[in-house]
Amino acid sequence: MVNLMSKVVKKNILVLVEGAKTDVKVMEKLFNIYQIDAKYKIVSYCTNIYTLYQEMFRDGIDGLEDMGKLYLNYPMIEAFYHLSSIPDDEYFSRKVKLKELQDKKYKFCVQQESMGNDYRKFAVSKDLCNIIILQNLTKAIFLATGKSIKWKDIVVNANLIELIDSNFILERQLFHLKNDKFIYVLCTCVFYIIEYNPNLLLS
Repeated sequence: MVNLMSKVVKKNILVLVEGAKTDVKVMEKLFNIYQIDAKYKIVSYCTNIYTLYQEMFRDGIDGLEDMGKLYLNYPMIEAFYHLSSIPDDEYFSRKVKLKELQDKKYKFCVQQESMGNDYRKFAVSKDLCNIIILQNLTKAIFLATGKSIKWKDIVVNANLIELIDSNFILERQLFHLKNDKFIYVLCTCVFYIIEYNPNLLLS
């Protein structure tokens, strides 16, 4: 997901997502639950990230600096739903095998394993969404640093979020994909909530 937030006018947000259904529903759910009052528009790009990247940088990078942030979900937006309970003690170590991705079985796997087996009833309150975001943040910290912390630790010490290095996480995920034939399930698009306003999550 690309979150294009102008530094000059932070009240206008363009959210550019890859898919037309699940991506949009997750973003709308979060905007509604956290009552983000900014003027926003969610646009489905309906193609893969590689095509978007090529089109964005086809004419060079002039004018593209500070224009937004790219959030990579591992392996895809369905990672948001890949919890069997909230909180889910198993989420910290949850992985997806390369073969499952190659066989296009990941979405089916999530539908079978997600809490209640119904996305419409999944995480319908702010408290539940808070836990999902915090669990993903602690997992990102682990992937970036090797440090294992509890999701409640971030509520006490929000500075822990500064340990997250998205570039290093990508490198580590690619390493595991190449050498171990798996990646860790991680939903990073939810991080825009705490980056937009930490008080929405930590108050």
